[in-house]
Amino acid sequence: MKFKELIEKKYIKLLIFLIILKHFKCFVIINNSIRRFKKSFKSNLSYFNEVEIFNNKKGQLSLEFLLISLIAILIFISFSLPLENLAIDLTLDSTNSFLIKSEIAKITTAIDAIYSNGPGSKRVIVVDVPYDTRINFHKNIDGGMAESEVTIDRDENKIIELPFKANNSEGSLYLIKGYNKIIIQWIYGEEDIKFNLS
Repeated sequence: MKFKELIEKKYIKLLIFLIILKHFKCFVIINNSIRRFKKSFKSNLSYFNEVEIFNNKKGQLSLEFLLISLIAILIFISFSLPLENLAIDLTLDSTNSFLIKSEIAKITTAIDAIYSNGPGSKRVIVVDVPYDTRINFHKNIDGGMAESEVTIDRDENKIIELPFKANNSEGSLYLIKGYNKIIIQWIYGEEDIKFNLS
C-alpha cells in the first residue's frame, strides 16, 4: 500500500512539474525513462532523476533580461534613495529662499510705489514667510537695498539682496513664520519712508 501511495505522490509531482514546464514554455526530453518506469518499480522511481530540461532560447533570453533588469533596478534604487533625501532637502531650502525673495520683492515694490506717489501715501501689505527672518533696509546713492540672510543648506547661509528706487528708507523688519501685516507709509513733513508690523 505504501508503495502505491509513493507512486501516486511521484505521479502528482510529475504532473505538477509538467504543468509548470508547459506554463514557462520549456521542453522536456525524457530519455527512455517511460519504458523503464513501466517495467520496473525497484529502482525507486529513477524516472524523476533522468529528466532533462532544455529551455526555449527566447524564453531563456527573456528570463535573463528580466533578471538583469531586476538587478539594475535594485542597484538604481539603492543609489537613488540617499540622493533623493539630499535632493529633497536642497529643494526645500531653495524653495524657502525663493519664497523669502518673493516676499521681500513685495515689500520693495510697495516702498517704490510709495516713493513714486510722494509724501502722504500709504500701503498695507501681507507677506507670508516660511520661517522667521530679518530684513534690513539700507540707503545708498542709487536708491536702497533690502537684505535678508536665508539658509540654503544646513551649513550654508546666503544673503539675498534686492535693490529698490527709494533712497529715503532705512531700518529693519523682523518677520515671524507665517503671515505678517506690514504698514508702509511716507508721512507728511518727514523725510524717510516708515514701515512697521501691525
